[in-house]
Order: sequence, then structure tokens, then C-alpha cells
Amino acid sequence: MPIVSIIMPVYNKEKYLPEVLEAFISQSFENWEMIIINDGSTDQSASILAFYAAIDHRVSIIHQKNQGVSAARNRGLALACGEWIWFVDGDDVPDSDFLERVFRNRDDPCADLIIGHYEQLENHRLCRISITEEGIQSTAQLASLFMKYQYRTGYFGYLWNKLIRREIIQQNARYFDENLTLAEDLQFLVSLYRLGIRVLILPYTATCYRVNAENSASRGRVDYFAQLRIQLLIRNWIINDLHRRQYIPFFRKIISTYAACIIFHGYESHIDDAFLARKLYTMETVKKELDIRGIEPALVPIVWCLKTEQFHLMHSYLVIRSSIRRIYRKLKGR
Repeated sequence: MPIVSIIMPVYNKEKYLPEVLEAFISQSFENWEMIIINDGSTDQSASILAFYAAIDHRVSIIHQKNQGVSAARNRGLALACGEWIWFVDGDDVPDSDFLERVFRNRDDPCADLIIGHYEQLENHRLCRISITEEGIQSTAQLASLFMKYQYRTGYFGYLWNKLIRREIIQQNARYFDENLTLAEDLQFLVSLYRLGIRVLILPYTATCYRVNAENSASRGRVDYFAQLRIQLLIRNWIINDLHRRQYIPFFRKIISTYAACIIFHGYESHIDDAFLARKLYTMETVKKELDIRGIEPALVPIVWCLKTEQFHLMHSYLVIRSSIRRIYRKLKGR
């Protein structure tokens, strides 16, 4: 049985695959399997994958119609045999010694989830993203580190700098929400953090993450309702589970901002704003936590109207603001 199962969804990544797969095959640590889910690629990805599967028996390819990154990861997870799972992307280059460093002199790391640092490549500029804290983190310590770093760097919400014990995923029936197209990795990881798992932070670089890579799964229209639910999940972990009440003002700001974005962008997409407001009001925590303090000035009227249930006034504000935006665009020649 391999120690690590590497799961890689692929959709139209011909530009990056040779470099990425060469980096995996040349890993100094050799006891792994790679399960690649070709999620309906229409470019030359399938041919490239077939070549690497032919030259390395550890690489297996599964072809399916395009169903999205979450469905691809779930299928890979169902096929995995390794003790540890490493979810990676088809455009990010792994560090050639990451696995070797993790498992060197560690027959069984005393953790359920291992986190490494990562590099970020954006506009040909490389930046290393790391934190100073290392070692096993208690549930309380993990929550503090999450709040310290997640909203600035995304460190605890990405998959590709983490190894997850497969047993933990299986025993707790954790899978990716196939309805999500953004931050599905964050939701998945927070659902694991809430279990009180043992998290080990190591000072090793896991991968190089390409920002704005072509055919990125995170592109497209944002489902603000889905993103709000993820933030509520995090709030429930931090506030309800761990009683970190000092973060209540922070989450009020986050929840209020997402609620306002739901109304604003819904109106811009010709969705009835009163319908959206009533839908928000079915979410008791949202209704309770709405607060105008600390949010962007343009969103304050929306949140105030939501809080006071002045939906007709909110609609008037949206109409006026939309008219001003149209005039501004015309003046700018857009």
C-alpha cells in the first residue's frame, strides 16, 4: 500500500502538465500513487496524461465528463489507497523534496493533518508564504492561528500544502460539496478542523501555487450565498464550538459584507432584491449579526435597510446607485 495518494483533477491544463508531472515523478520520496481525474478536458491534456501514465506505473488516469473539481476530487478519494491524501492541482509545481522531508525518520507522524509552507507565483514574481509557528497544534492553538493568518494569506484554507490522513476523511464521511465552485477546499478543511484533529505544521515548502493560472477552477461568477454559508461554518467553529467571543465583531463585519454583496450583485443580475432579503432573513444568525460598523461605506445603506427591514428603501437605494454607476461608466467611455 502506498504511503501517499496524490489526487489531481485536470481540466485543460496542457500548458502546465509536463512541468508539473515531471516534478512529481522526480520526487525524492518514491512510495506514492497518483490518481489523475481528467475532468472532460478538450485540449491535449489527455494525450499528455497518457504519456506519463505509460512511463510511470504509479500514475493512473481516470476520464470522466466535465463535472467540476469537487466531483473529480471525490472520485479520486474513492479510489485512493494511501495512508495520506495530498490534493494537488494540475498547474501547481510541487517541491521535489517535500514528501521526503515530511516522512524522513517518521514512520507514523503523530498527526491527522500536516501543513507545509508554499510559494506563490504571480506576474512572474515568486513569494514564499510561511508562518513562524511549528509543531503539533492544539484545537485552541489551531483556531488562533487560523484567525491570525487565514484572512490575510489563505494559509489554512488551501489543499495543496496539506497532507490529510485518509482514515480521518473516511471515518467522518468528509467529501467535497459538488455544488460549490469556489472555496470548496476551505469548507472541506474547516469541516475537518471542527473534529478536533491533530494538526502538525512543518517548515517545509510543499508546492508553488500559480495565481490566475489558465482555466482555473475558481474563476466565474461568485455564489455569494454559498460563500456566506462557508463563513457561517467558520463562525460556528470559532464562536460556538470554541467560545472565542473576541471574534464576534469580526464575523459580524464578514457576515454583513456578504449579505450586502448578495443584495447588490443580485440586483445587478436582475434578481429581485426583496426576494433575496427574505431569503437572508431565513438565516437566523445572519439576521442577528447584521451590523454596519466597519463595512465599506457603499454597503452601509444596504445593511442598515436589511437590519431594519426597510426593503422598499433598500430598493430605492439600489436603483439610484445603479443609475449613478451607469452615468459614471458613460462618462468614462466604458
